[in-house]
Amino acid sequence: MKLVIPTGLKAVDEMIGGLPMRLPVNLFGPPMCGKSIFWVQFAYQWLSKIEGNALFVDTEGGLTNILETWGPIFNQRFKTKTEFKELEPETAIPSTKVNTIYLLDVRQIGKILHMHGFDVKLDISTPEKEETQAKITVNLRGFCNNWINAMVKEARIKFLCYDSITNPLTTVFVGGRINFPSRADATNLWLNALQQVADEYDILIGSTSHRSVDPTNPFDQIGGKTGGETIDYNFKLSLYMQPSLSQQKHLKNRKKIWVERYFNLPQWDRYGIVELTDVGFVDIAGKEPGGE
Repeated sequence: MKLVIPTGLKAVDEMIGGLPMRLPVNLFGPPMCGKSIFWVQFAYQWLSKIEGNALFVDTEGGLTNILETWGPIFNQRFKTKTEFKELEPETAIPSTKVNTIYLLDVRQIGKILHMHGFDVKLDISTPEKEETQAKITVNLRGFCNNWINAMVKEARIKFLCYDSITNPLTTVFVGGRINFPSRADATNLWLNALQQVADEYDILIGSTSHRSVDPTNPFDQIGGKTGGETIDYNFKLSLYMQPSLSQQKHLKNRKKIWVERYFNLPQWDRYGIVELTDVGFVDIAGKEPGGE
């Protein structure tokens, strides 16, 4: 049985028991619904209880602002003194220090794979030249040259989060369906590397991804994860954050967090309701989490 870590939100913890170590977790949903804040809040909450650090890899460029805004709030809420520090990728590992959130800004899939120990050459087709399929050539540089693994080990990282999985893939593989096979190859390399580091160092891994909806179907309010079956296959625990459709002031900041996939649980069978307030996500008073 895997060790599980409480999120601090009963709406989530009572559904799944907490977040499992060594099992990468994906939180997907529409833009600006609070996915990044959810993970930042979790990091501050957990680091207030352990001696360790967190590493966020920002692939979209918004995490610095979120950490500057929410860090002081979460420090006060969880009675901690967690700091955040920006790093350059594949530079010297910082000296050991606890209660620190390290932040990397890396937006290219080639650089991300390089940090995980792969020497990658990408030859991507363009919409004007779709007769040439994308190619991905990979040489394994070796476990000892894996910067992410070294960072996790030497900097005492207990929580690693990629925000998001989607952006490095969709900004590179832009040539349409002809590039899907190579996108799947790159995704598999990346997510298998995440599973490796989770198993090797017994850490918790979180991620966000975008949703994809059918624009021709007005009833498709949830959709799937951008990235297709490869994302689905690699994340055994997948949660969906659904914003409220209500315009009423007391309801518009509420979110449903659905269990989209988790081992033997039925898909889309249960959800919990949380609210994003001035102090972060909180449970709804008097509301029992669960299904309909």
